Amino acid sequence: MVPAGTDFFILTFALLRIGAVPVMIDPGMGIKAMSSVLADLEPEAFIGIPKAHFLRLAYPHVFKTVKFKFTTGSVSFLGAKRLKNLVKDNPGQYPAYSNDPNDMAAIFFTSGSTGPAKGVIYTSGMLKNQIEITKSQFYIGSDETDLCTFPLLGLFAI
Repeated sequence: MVPAGTDFFILTFALLRIGAVPVMIDPGMGIKAMSSVLADLEPEAFIGIPKAHFLRLAYPHVFKTVKFKFTTGSVSFLGAKRLKNLVKDNPGQYPAYSNDPNDMAAIFFTSGSTGPAKGVIYTSGMLKNQIEITKSQFYIGSDETDLCTFPLLGLFAI
Protein backbone atom coordinates (compact mmCIF):
# COMPACT_ATOMS: atom_id res chain seq x y z
CA MET A 1 0.00 0.00 0.00
CA VAL A 2 2.45 2.51 -1.32
CA PRO A 3 1.44 5.16 -3.86
CA ALA A 4 3.25 5.47 -7.17
CA GLY A 5 6.59 7.19 -6.70
CA THR A 6 10.18 6.39 -5.84
CA ASP A 7 9.36 4.10 -2.90
CA PHE A 8 6.83 2.19 -5.01
CA PHE A 9 9.33 1.46 -7.77
CA ILE A 10 12.17 0.55 -5.41
CA LEU A 11 9.93 -1.75 -3.38
CA THR A 12 8.47 -3.49 -6.41
CA PHE A 13 11.88 -4.29 -7.86
CA ALA A 14 13.24 -5.31 -4.45
CA LEU A 15 10.33 -7.71 -3.92
CA LEU A 16 10.75 -9.20 -7.39
CA ARG A 17 14.50 -9.56 -6.81
CA ILE A 18 14.06 -11.63 -3.65
CA GLY A 19 11.29 -13.77 -5.12
CA ALA A 20 8.43 -12.25 -3.10
CA VAL A 21 5.13 -11.80 -4.90
CA PRO A 22 4.00 -8.16 -4.81
CA VAL A 23 0.25 -7.61 -4.94
CA MET A 24 -0.84 -4.46 -6.75
CA ILE A 25 -4.27 -3.22 -5.75
CA ASP A 26 -5.92 -0.08 -7.06
CA PRO A 27 -7.12 1.80 -3.96
CA GLY A 28 -9.79 3.32 -6.17
CA MET A 29 -11.78 0.09 -5.76
CA GLY A 30 -12.77 1.27 -2.27
CA ILE A 31 -12.00 0.02 1.21
CA LYS A 32 -14.75 -2.63 1.29
CA ALA A 33 -13.61 -4.30 -1.96
CA MET A 34 -9.94 -3.91 -1.03
CA SER A 35 -10.43 -5.54 2.39
CA SER A 36 -12.32 -8.42 0.76
CA VAL A 37 -9.50 -8.97 -1.75
CA LEU A 38 -6.84 -8.84 0.96
CA ALA A 39 -8.72 -11.26 3.21
CA ASP A 40 -8.85 -13.79 0.36
CA LEU A 41 -5.11 -13.41 -0.33
CA GLU A 42 -4.00 -14.08 3.26
CA PRO A 43 -0.86 -11.92 2.95
CA GLU A 44 2.22 -12.68 5.03
CA ALA A 45 3.75 -9.21 4.80
CA PHE A 46 2.37 -5.70 4.74
CA ILE A 47 4.27 -2.70 3.40
CA GLY A 48 2.55 0.64 3.45
CA ILE A 49 2.61 4.32 4.11
CA PRO A 50 1.69 5.21 7.71
CA LYS A 51 -1.91 6.01 6.72
CA ALA A 52 -2.32 2.49 5.30
CA HIS A 53 -1.47 0.98 8.68
CA PHE A 54 -4.67 2.49 10.07
CA LEU A 55 -6.51 0.24 7.63
CA ARG A 56 -4.59 -2.71 9.05
CA LEU A 57 -5.82 -1.80 12.54
CA ALA A 58 -9.38 -1.03 11.45
CA TYR A 59 -9.74 -4.43 9.76
CA PRO A 60 -7.70 -6.86 11.91
CA HIS A 61 -9.50 -9.93 10.50
CA VAL A 62 -8.24 -9.02 7.02
CA PHE A 63 -4.62 -8.87 8.16
CA LYS A 64 -4.58 -11.78 10.63
CA THR A 65 -2.07 -13.70 8.49
CA VAL A 66 0.44 -10.81 8.35
CA LYS A 67 3.71 -11.72 10.09
CA PHE A 68 5.88 -8.86 8.84
CA LYS A 69 4.87 -5.20 8.90
CA PHE A 70 6.86 -2.37 7.37
CA THR A 71 6.27 1.33 6.90
CA THR A 72 7.75 3.76 4.42
CA GLY A 73 7.29 6.47 7.04
CA SER A 74 9.98 8.27 8.99
CA VAL A 75 9.12 6.53 12.29
CA SER A 76 8.11 3.04 13.35
CA PHE A 77 4.36 3.04 13.21
CA LEU A 78 1.72 0.85 14.86
CA GLY A 79 4.03 -2.14 15.22
CA ALA A 80 5.56 -1.72 11.77
CA LYS A 81 9.31 -1.48 11.25
CA ARG A 82 10.78 1.26 9.10
CA LEU A 83 12.05 0.00 5.75
CA LYS A 84 15.05 2.33 6.01
CA ASN A 85 16.07 0.60 9.26
CA LEU A 86 15.80 -2.79 7.60
CA VAL A 87 18.35 -1.79 5.00
CA LYS A 88 20.59 -0.06 7.55
CA ASP A 89 20.49 -3.03 9.95
CA ASN A 90 21.12 -5.59 7.17
CA PRO A 91 23.71 -4.09 4.82
CA GLY A 92 25.25 -6.03 2.00
CA GLN A 93 24.39 -7.69 -1.23
CA TYR A 94 21.28 -9.75 -1.58
CA PRO A 95 21.41 -12.49 -4.19
CA ALA A 96 18.79 -12.31 -6.90
CA TYR A 97 16.09 -14.94 -6.74
CA SER A 98 16.63 -17.45 -9.52
CA ASN A 99 13.18 -17.73 -11.01
CA ASP A 100 11.65 -20.03 -13.51
CA PRO A 101 9.58 -18.38 -16.28
CA ASN A 102 6.53 -20.22 -14.89
CA ASP A 103 6.99 -18.93 -11.30
CA MET A 104 4.35 -16.53 -10.01
CA ALA A 105 5.96 -13.08 -10.00
CA ALA A 106 3.13 -10.68 -9.12
CA ILE A 107 -0.61 -10.31 -8.74
CA PHE A 108 -2.26 -7.27 -10.30
CA PHE A 109 -5.86 -6.50 -9.41
CA THR A 110 -8.31 -4.93 -11.77
CA SER A 111 -10.11 -1.85 -10.46
CA GLY A 112 -13.46 -3.62 -10.33
CA SER A 113 -15.12 -0.90 -12.40
CA THR A 114 -17.10 -3.46 -14.43
CA GLY A 115 -17.71 -5.97 -11.62
CA PRO A 116 -15.83 -7.43 -8.67
CA ALA A 117 -12.09 -6.77 -8.69
CA LYS A 118 -10.15 -9.72 -10.05
CA GLY A 119 -6.57 -10.73 -9.41
CA VAL A 120 -4.46 -11.51 -12.44
CA ILE A 121 -1.43 -13.67 -11.80
CA TYR A 122 1.68 -12.74 -13.74
CA THR A 123 4.49 -15.23 -14.10
CA SER A 124 8.13 -14.20 -14.47
CA GLY A 125 7.99 -15.18 -18.13
CA MET A 126 4.88 -13.08 -18.73
CA LEU A 127 6.51 -9.99 -17.21
CA LYS A 128 9.68 -10.49 -19.24
CA ASN A 129 7.70 -10.96 -22.46
CA GLN A 130 5.49 -7.95 -21.74
CA ILE A 131 8.58 -5.79 -21.23
CA GLU A 132 10.07 -6.99 -24.52
CA ILE A 133 6.82 -6.41 -26.42
CA THR A 134 6.48 -2.91 -24.93
CA LYS A 135 10.08 -2.06 -25.87
CA SER A 136 9.57 -3.34 -29.41
CA GLN A 137 6.10 -1.83 -29.96
CA PHE A 138 7.11 1.64 -28.80
CA TYR A 139 10.71 1.51 -30.08
CA ILE A 140 12.09 2.01 -26.57
CA GLY A 141 15.88 1.98 -26.49
CA SER A 142 18.40 2.37 -23.68
CA ASP A 143 18.78 6.07 -24.51
CA GLU A 144 15.05 6.80 -24.20
CA THR A 145 13.42 9.03 -21.61
CA ASP A 146 9.85 8.17 -20.73
CA LEU A 147 7.16 9.91 -18.71
CA CYS A 148 4.61 7.34 -17.61
CA THR A 149 1.51 8.21 -15.66
CA PHE A 150 0.35 4.62 -15.14
CA PRO A 151 2.57 2.92 -12.52
CA LEU A 152 2.63 -0.48 -14.24
CA LEU A 153 3.94 1.03 -17.47
CA GLY A 154 6.41 2.99 -15.36
CA LEU A 155 7.74 -0.31 -14.02
CA PHE A 156 8.10 -1.64 -17.57
CA ALA A 157 9.82 1.53 -18.73
CA ILE A 158 12.45 1.24 -16.01
